[in-house]
Amino acid sequence: MIGILERDKCQVSLIMSENKKSLSVTGMTCITCANTVENSLKKIEGVKFASVNLATESVFLISEKDISLEKLKKAVEEVGYGISTEPAEDLEKKRYNLARKNLIFSWIITFPLSVLMIFNMIGYTVPYFVLIELIFGGIVIFYSGRETIKGAWIALTHFHTNMDTLIFIGSLACWITALLNLLGLSIISFGTIGTMIVTIHLTGRFIESHLRDKAAKEIKALIKLQAKEARVIFFDGEFTIP
Repeated sequence: MIGILERDKCQVSLIMSENKKSLSVTGMTCITCANTVENSLKKIEGVKFASVNLATESVFLISEKDISLEKLKKAVEEVGYGISTEPAEDLEKKRYNLARKNLIFSWIITFPLSVLMIFNMIGYTVPYFVLIELIFGGIVIFYSGRETIKGAWIALTHFHTNMDTLIFIGSLACWITALLNLLGLSIISFGTIGTMIVTIHLTGRFIESHLRDKAAKEIKALIKLQAKEARVIFFDGEFTIP
C-alpha cells in the first residue's frame, strides 16, 4: 500500500514539474497546415505532447523542460507559419476586420462582373469584356486575395500544399486565359470564373473567422469555469496540484 502511494506521489511530482504552454499560431488555413505545425513542434527535444486546434488557431504544448519561445517560433517559422504573442482576442478581431474588408471589396467587383459574363454568354456582346475581367479580376485575385497568395507561396516554398495553393492556382489559371485571349490566342476566357473562385473562398474565410471568434469566446468562458487546482490526499499528507 505504501509502495503504491509512493509511486502515485512520484507521478504527481512529475506532473507538477511539466511545463504547459498555449500559443497562438498564425497562417493556418486547413487541417494540412495544422498537422504540419504539430509535427514540427513534436520534433523539438523535450516536447512530450503537442496539439494544434485549427478552430482557435492555437497550439497546446507539454514539455519536460521549459522551452524558450524563440525556439518554438523557429520551429514553426521553418515550415512557413508563425507564433503570435499578441492577445488572442485582439488578433482575432484584426483577422475578422480584414476578412470583412476583403469580402466586401471583392463582392463589389465580382457581382457586376458575373452579370456582364451572363449577358456575354446569352448573346449580348459586352464591349471590351475580356479587358474588363482581366483588369478587375486581377484586382480581386491579387489584392483581395493577397493573403491567399501569401499562404500559397509560403506553402510552396516549404514544399507542401494547402487550401491556399489550390485556390491560387485555380484562380490564376482562369485569369491567364483572359490574358491569352486578349493577346489574340484562340482560347475562351475564364477570367470572371477566377474572380468568383477567390470571392467565394473569401466568403468562406469570413464565415470561418466569424465562427472562430464566437467559438473562442465560448471556450474562454468554459475555461473560467474549470477548477484552478486539485487536492490529492496521500497516506502521509495532502497535496495541491495546480
